[in-house]
Amino acid sequence: MIVEDGTHALLESSPPPPLQSLAPERTCHVADRREDAAARQGIARAALAGLDVTARPRLLEPHQCPDQVADALAERGVLVSTGDAFAVGPHRPRALRLAPAGPRRDGLGPVLRTVRDVLDAIPP
Repeated sequence: MIVEDGTHALLESSPPPPLQSLAPERTCHVADRREDAAARQGIARAALAGLDVTARPRLLEPHQCPDQVADALAERGVLVSTGDAFAVGPHRPRALRLAPAGPRRDGLGPVLRTVRDVLDAIPP
C-alpha cells in the first residue's frame, strides 16, 4: 500500500503525475491539507512579495549571511533552518528554509513580515 500526500504538488508549476495515477490499485491519495497549504503559500507570497521566494531553497543576497539572518530571526522568536540543515553533499546553499505550516494560519502573515523586516534591515 502506498500512501501519497499530494499537498505539496501545488507548489510546482508542472508537478509530476500522482503515484495514484500510476498504481491506483495500491495507492491512497491524501490531499486534505492541500487547500490549507495553498492558502499558506498565498500568505507567504504576499508577505514576502519582491523577494526570491520558491518552494525550493534559493540563495540569499551576497550580503546576507544565513547564520546571521537565522540568529536575528531567533532573537525575534522566529526559528528557521539554514542550508546546512537541509542540503545534501558538500555544497551548502546560502538559503533559509521556512516552514509555513508551523504557525497558525492567522499568525503566519506577522511571522513572515518579521522575516521580511530582518532581511530588509541588512545593509548591502
